[in-house]
This record gives sequence, structure tokens and C-alpha cells, in this order.
Amino acid sequence: MSDESQQAKVVICGGGIIGCSVAYHLAREHAVKSIIVERTKPACAASGKAGGFLAKHWNDHSPVGPLARVSYALHAQLAKQLKEEERADVMYRQVHTIGVMASDTDSGRNTGTRGTGGGGQLPEWLDKNVWANGKLGDESTTAQVHPRLLTEALLAGATRRGAQLRIGRVEAIEMADDRSVTGVKVDGTVIPCEKVVIAMGPWTKEAAKWLALPQIGGQRYHSITMRPKAAISNHCLFIQYHNRNRMGGWRGSEDPEIYPRPDNEVYMCGFPDMVPVPDDPGAVVPEEEKGQRLKQMADTMSGALQGTSVEGVSCCFLPLSPDNTPLIGEVPGCNGVYVATGHSCWVRNHAHSDTQTCVCGAGDSECPSHWERFG
Repeated sequence: MSDESQQAKVVICGGGIIGCSVAYHLAREHAVKSIIVERTKPACAASGKAGGFLAKHWNDHSPVGPLARVSYALHAQLAKQLKEEERADVMYRQVHTIGVMASDTDSGRNTGTRGTGGGGQLPEWLDKNVWANGKLGDESTTAQVHPRLLTEALLAGATRRGAQLRIGRVEAIEMADDRSVTGVKVDGTVIPCEKVVIAMGPWTKEAAKWLALPQIGGQRYHSITMRPKAAISNHCLFIQYHNRNRMGGWRGSEDPEIYPRPDNEVYMCGFPDMVPVPDDPGAVVPEEEKGQRLKQMADTMSGALQGTSVEGVSCCFLPLSPDNTPLIGEVPGCNGVYVATGHSCWVRNHAHSDTQTCVCGAGDSECPSHWERFG
């Protein structure tokens, strides 16, 4: 059955940051009204639960280095644009980034420099069981954004310009005999369209049932949020956290990350693991003990964090391609089907430059659009 009332030039499968970014730019720059199909709710997965860390140069050693640099600059421009046009604050700011070593027992504290300044200095609020640090980035090379607020702002800007949001499950891509797209089947009803953009994160694995796509998996991360009373500076931390055994020796290490936000919320994540991605995004639930363990680690490193409670525990799956390189562009053998996924932890960082490839093709602009595997 076809629903002509829901006809659109472009249907976007996925209401995360990439899908909403594509809808926003199609509407704003190309006057193309799209339909976004989201199974649960916008920003329900990693686009709403990740940390939002951005780095200009951390991918320079890889084929996606130019992609990262372009997108990094676009984040600053878009944050200003969304504030002016949509009255939306996406909590974008530039940050200092440092590497930290810590342990679960008192080790005599850090021998490194302390202070509120930049460089490799430790912030004042990081005052316990920390003994080494190094500069990983400064306000010219690292930044952050609140991914849920950014996704919601992009969606608001798109719908204000005529895009539509439809809650439902994408079941198939309809094709003509010449492999041109004719529609998207959602909950048994076909939405006629000319172009399709697949931006379903790890759930792009569903599209591999209908299209010649590699299998996309997911790596799970857990996270907590805290809101201390003391002011927390704009220092993002990448931590090597060492655990001691009863005999005083080391029994392994973990690699949590801490991202303070402009409203003084502190986001902390860790414990990556490979478990099956649930078929339903709404079925993703955290393990409470992993949230408790993250809080225990925070308590041993910071008095300010020790004195606060956990506001929320969550987990999300980061999309992974078989060779850990993103899939971006038009799908081979299909006319009018585009994909953008497989970015792992860098989906927020790369989102805007990825979007340009899909927008150019779906919007019929002269910008070249093709299948890129970056490796």
C-alpha cells in the first residue's frame, strides 16, 4: 500500500545527528522538504547519549583526516548559526584536553603542574590519586558539543522549514526495474520518494538485508552524568586508570573519559564492549553496576565529583564497519540511495562533513556524490 499523502522527494531513515543534519541542510540550503523516519524517538541512541567531544587533528594519520578537519570547523559555524536562527544553544565550546593516569588507591597525588590554565596543567578539581598528565589538545584543536541538543536543534530547524518526522520502522527500500528508488516501506505502508538517505547507525544492519551493504555492528559504551556544586573547568580528560590487587600489584587498567559541560554537568564514559545490538533501539538499557564503577573511579580522582550524586546512567552503541572506516555516499548498484554510518566514536565529530556528501546527492546539486570507504 502506498501513502501518497506522505510523498516526499527525500526520505531519511534515522533520526540521529546525521539524519537530522541531512534534513536540516536539505531544507535550509536546497529548499528540499524531507521525511525523517525514526523508529523510537530522535536522538534516542548515541546521538543523544554520547559525550560530544570534537578534535581537529586526531584523525590526521588516517584517510578521514581531511573529513575531520572540515567537520570540526563546521561545528563552530553551525553552533553560531543555530543560536541565531533557531534560538538553540547546543553547548558548543572550545576545551583543553589532557591525558591522565590514576589509580584506585592513594598514590601520593600528581607530581605534574596544577592550575586552571591550559597546556598540560591539571585542573584544580582533579585533586586525588592522579600522578601523571600530558597535553592532548587545547582550545584551538579540541572542542565539545551536547549531541542531544545539537540533534534536536537540527531537527527543529528542518521541521520549521517543512521537513516531517514520522515514527515507524523502516521495512524495505522499494526499487524500480532499473534499480532507481521509488519509495520506503514503513510499517507496511510505502512512502513514495526519489531519494533515500540511510543514517541508522548500528541499525544500518537492517538495510543490509535489502541492499549490498557491509554488515554494520556496534560497540557499547556506558556513561554517567553528575552535577557538582563546585565550578568545573573546561578540561576534558582521557584517563588510564590502574587497579591494584590485594598484594599491591597491578591487576589491569581501564580507560574512562570525562567531559565537563558548560552548564557544569559532568559526563563520564567507559567500559567499551562488544555485545549484540538489540533489534529495537528502545531495548538498549544500561548495566547499573557499570555506572556504579564509573562513579567509584570519579570519586578516587576528584573531591568535587566525590561530593555529588549520579544524575543518570545510560549506554549506547557506536556504529562500526568491518574495517572501522566510515561508509559515506551513494550505494553501488542503486540510483538514489545514500548511506552515512560506521563512524565509531567520531560520528559527532564527522557529522557535518558527512552530511555534505549525502545532501549534495539527495539535493541534486552539482557537488559530486559517490561511494567512499576511506580505506
